[in-house]
This record gives sequence, structure tokens and C-alpha cells, in this order.
Amino acid sequence: MSMNGGIDTVTLELLRQGPSAGQLLSASTPYLALCGNGPAEAVFLPLDQRDFQRRLAALRYGAGAPGANTEAARAGALEDMARDMTRILEQVRALPGAMERASAEMIHLRLVLSATELAMLPFELANTPRGLPGEGLPLCLVQGTKPVIVTRETRRIRPRPPVWPHNPRILFAHVSQAEVPESLVQAHLLALARALRPWTGWAPDGMSADELARYLTVLPAASVRGIAEACADRAYTHVHVLAHGTDDVEPHTGERRYALALHRDGSLTDMVPVSGAVLASALRAGRHAVPTVVTLASCDAGNVGSLLIENGSVAHALHESGVSLVVASQLPLSMKGSVVMAETLYRELLSGADPRLASHAARQALFREQRSHHDWASLVVYANLPADPQREFARVHLAHHTIAVDSGMAWLNRHGQPSGPELETLRSAADALEAQGKAGDPERAQAADSFLASAAVRWCDPDWPDPREPVRASPPGPCDEPEPDRDADETSRRRAWRCPPRRASSGVRRFPSIADSDERSSIERAVDHYERVFARDPSLLWAGVNALALRWYAGRLRSPGEPVLFSDEDVTEWNGLFWLSDQQLRAGALARAAEADALAARIELRVLGQLVPRSGALDAQRELAKAEATMELDRLLDLVGPRAYGAFALRRQLLRYERWWARPDVTREAWRDVADLALRLEAIDPDDPLLALRKLARALRAELDSRGVPIGWDVC
Repeated sequence: MSMNGGIDTVTLELLRQGPSAGQLLSASTPYLALCGNGPAEAVFLPLDQRDFQRRLAALRYGAGAPGANTEAARAGALEDMARDMTRILEQVRALPGAMERASAEMIHLRLVLSATELAMLPFELANTPRGLPGEGLPLCLVQGTKPVIVTRETRRIRPRPPVWPHNPRILFAHVSQAEVPESLVQAHLLALARALRPWTGWAPDGMSADELARYLTVLPAASVRGIAEACADRAYTHVHVLAHGTDDVEPHTGERRYALALHRDGSLTDMVPVSGAVLASALRAGRHAVPTVVTLASCDAGNVGSLLIENGSVAHALHESGVSLVVASQLPLSMKGSVVMAETLYRELLSGADPRLASHAARQALFREQRSHHDWASLVVYANLPADPQREFARVHLAHHTIAVDSGMAWLNRHGQPSGPELETLRSAADALEAQGKAGDPERAQAADSFLASAAVRWCDPDWPDPREPVRASPPGPCDEPEPDRDADETSRRRAWRCPPRRASSGVRRFPSIADSDERSSIERAVDHYERVFARDPSLLWAGVNALALRWYAGRLRSPGEPVLFSDEDVTEWNGLFWLSDQQLRAGALARAAEADALAARIELRVLGQLVPRSGALDAQRELAKAEATMELDRLLDLVGPRAYGAFALRRQLLRYERWWARPDVTREAWRDVADLALRLEAIDPDDPLLALRKLARALRAELDSRGVPIGWDVC
């Protein structure tokens, strides 16, 4: 039994001697059960092949035996099948003890099955074994103290994936309107699009088709060749297939098995059965890795069919080919049930949830919303999770919340405060990040605090560009001369971005856990986050420098008429940071990224050094700072290149010193109203440290511009 935060995993492996295929269900066949540290135990099935086929036919909504299409027949078959599956589990005496010892809030029952006949059994229908809370109630539906999640796995699966994707790219392959209703296709497409809203934006008038196409590819009239070409063209993290299930005849043996009905290559009307092995081959076309997640909205995609054929069901074959998570139905799936499954699964998966929790939520939703069907019992999940799921899914969860908040802030920049579900989603994402920042895991806390600090600053930044609307560069600031025109090649090579609409002078809109209703409170919130990051790891100089600069700026907001120079405490901190940067750069053997960060922090400290009180030879000292900062800037660009994110981040910071933090008047609107550059410069004392800071920041920023550093970055 292994522990994963709120989920404890109990592994039950059922083995049989001999090859995986070719064995019928029989009450006389012995199986070997291994559960946790318990001894190996013999297990016998309480039914044979004939009994199983008769009960299975009653669960097929009349598609099997005559007279099975009645609610009473289905209810009786469900009860009988549940009783038989429960008897199998109750023979494993080590299982109740392993589940009792689970201390987490949920239990993951991991079934490892290699025998084909065992893969056809609906273990998901089992009731809770004797001696456990909820005894006699459906195991996968009990919502007591320890809900149970059942997944399947095969011993022949490829090694566990090292990382789980957090930036989705989905392929939605569906058959033509002649095969499935257009309304069903649209319902599945809408479910996927809604799940992608953190990436595509929260626009009230619907998402952009171009933006959606970055994350979702729709393949109508799907064929094997079409899927192969799509997967060869680009890598996909998720593949969602909407098609009918059909029978397929194995050419060498004449045995029948279940398959997907896809279009014949080049035809909109002819359909051909596609086995799991063939579909797996299409998904592996090209050099790209196999998708991490495949969901099959199709009848019988998890149904084995003939026991004489290797690889079992479509889902089983996909899982053995290396797909980490396969979700399918082992029985007929209703149309409404397929939509509920897609909506719930992708909403949870793309929100960064643990796939086990996502599948559990989908099963619960099917049970609640489809009481007239047993779609909840049809759901089968093949899962091969990372070796450390707690760490991996926490990383994915954090990344998703970061993206959701980032997208929400971009949306708010354009449209104002949302309401209803959008606001609740954004609030929960921001609150989750806030909780991560206070969590015990230092790595997650660092990532959350870093983002929350950056988000709070960005939300207040009057010149922060909207990363979703590439149009033009930011307008000139108060001390700017007109920007020189760049040639066409340079313009096309660099990204240019439009600034968001200006906010009202009242300050920042309320954004949960990110920004407060006034600029000063939001800046102070950012200072708190940066200080936490720096306290955990003093080698992260950028966090200490940001905290120093923002604390000074927050003081100016509190007392606009006070002197602008650093206080004694600020000078002490500035000296300490400068000494740390000197030690890091002198130590040598730094990783390239760490050395670049130290250089960028040192350049910012040179700019902030204009606020350190000095006596005599002021101009000479400032010119020396400019020369040294320029040399350090050259060294940074030689190290990482002008297209690196570190170079862009430094340019962004210099722009903030130039146009925002060091503005002479904290009422930014009044300062922007002064249109004449000469009047602006005459209004400032030439020895004013603010002017010196702004001029140095502007000179360094201009140098970065001349070297081709991007003026915008797609943060999403």
C-alpha cells in the first residue's frame, strides 16, 4: 500500500498460469491473488462463461438476448453481477485488512490483470466486501468515510510516465453526422472547449476560434489515416474519440471482437471496424510521443469480446501500447452519458486534478444524472500513473491554477469583473495558489508565492501588455523620446503587443488572492510573497531585489511627499543584496540560468543604487554605474542570448523603473497628461535621483531593444 496525500493505493493482482488469451471463464480455474504484503491466495470465480454471457446480455439494453430490454431484467442482472464480483474480492483475505489500514481520505484499488478473461469482468460493479464500512453497498459509489476508486492495469504496460502534461493539446476525432447526431458532436465539442477556457480566455461573447485551435484540433469523419496524419503532424496530450462501437471479425480465426466504427480512408459513408492495436499504431505515427490520455466515447470500447484473441478490448490494447490513461465503456454507453463523461472528465483533468479523482467524479456524475441507465457501471479506467503521483499531480495542479489566474487577469484587463461560474473558477484558482504558498512543501510554496507576487505586480502595472492580443508595442513613457522605426525584418522577427485598456484612476479592481482594491495594498501583498520566496532560498536574488524595489515604491504610495531616497534600512538591504550577487558571480561553476539571474539582479541593483544617498561626484558615480551595468548586460546576453526569457524579464523590469515605480508624481494619470517631452524634462531637477534612476533604466532598456530582446512574451 502506497500513500499519495489524500489517496492510499491498495494493489490487487490476479494471475493465472499460461498465456493471457484462450481461457474461458470457469469456476474450476484457480487464480493467484496478491494483495499488499499479504500471502498469495487462491481465488476461484463464482460463475462460468455461460452464466456471465447471459447476465451480460441483460445489461446491453436489449442488444443481446431477447427479453433483456426491460428495467427489471437489467436491475436483476446488475444485482447478480455485483454479487459475483463481490464474491471474488471477498476471497482475498488480505484485501479488507489492506483497505482498513488505509489512513487517507480515499482508497485507490489498483487491479492488475493480465488474463484476458479477467479483463472482461466488471469489477467496478462489486459491492463493498464484508467487514468494511459500507458493506453491501456499491464499492465505487459509496461516499462514506473512504470512497474507493477502481482502476485497471496490465503487467505488460510500458514504464510509468516521468511527467504528466499540464499544457493540453487535444485531438477530438469524431465520425460524420450520418453516424452520430450533429447535436451530440456539438455537445462534446462544447464540453472540451469549456474545459479549455483557462487557456483560451474567458471572453463573454465566446472564445476565439483561432485561440481554441491552438489547443484543440477537430477531426471530422475520422479515419485511421486521418488520425495517423494528425498525430504525425503534432504531438497531442489528449485524444477524445466519439464513434460507435461495432463487431470485428479476426481474419485468421474468425473470432468476433469489439472495435470502433471509423470511416474508411477517403470515404464519408463507408465505415470499417478499427481494433485497439490499429488505433494504437495510428496514435504512435511520427516521432511524437503517444498521447498521455485517450478517452473513448463509444459503446463497448472496454469490452473484451472473444477470449481467443490477444490484447482484449480496444481500451486494453491502447493501455498496453503505452497510453497512460484510457477511459472507456465496457457496455453500451448512452448518448447523454457520453456527454456527461466528457464534460466531467475533461473539466477535472484540465483543472489539474489527479486522474483517479477525475474518473471518480465522472462515475459519480453518471450515477446522479443517468439513473435510468447504468453508464456508471460501464465506465472502465486503465491507469498507469507516475511513480510519485503526489508530487507529480501537485505540480500539474499548481501549473493549472497559475494558468487559470493568468488567463483570468488577461480577461479582466479587457472586460472587467466577471460574475457567476467564471468568477467562482477564478476565485478558487487564486485561493488554491494562496494555499499552496502557505503549504509545507517548499517547492510548491516557492512556485505559488513567485507567481502570486508577479501577478499582483502585473495587475497593477499600467504598461503590462495583454499577452493575447498581438498588435503593437507600448506607448512612450514620460521620459521617452520617439522610438526609432525598426525595419520590416526586425518587426516581423520580434513580438509586438497591445497594452490593455487603461484602468480608472481609482486603482486596481478587486481580484481574489491577487490584487486588492487599491494599488498600495496590492504592492504590499506582492512584497510579502517575494519576501517569503527570498527567505526560503536567499540564492534567489531576483526575489530579494523585487521585495526591496516594491517596498520602496509602497512607501512612496503611503507618503507621496516624503524623500525618495532609500532609508537606512533600505541601504543596508541593498548592500546585502549587492554583496550576495558579487559572491554568486565570483564563486564560478554556476549553471547558466543561475548566472543569468545573478547578472540580471545585479543590473537592477545598479539602477536602484541611484536611490542610495551619496555625497560629491554624484554624476561621475552615476556614469560609472551605467558603464558597469552595460558590461553586465553584455555578459548576460552573451550567456543566454537576446531571445531568452531572462532577457525579456529584465527588459520588463527596467520598463517598470522607467515608467512606473520611479515616476515623479504618484498620480500616474496627471503625469501622462503632460504631452510635451521638453516640459517633462524641465519640470525635473537634473540632480533628482528619480530622474537618474529613470534615465539609467531607459538607457539599459534601449540597449536591450537594440539587441533584439522581445518586448512581449506569451505567458500562457
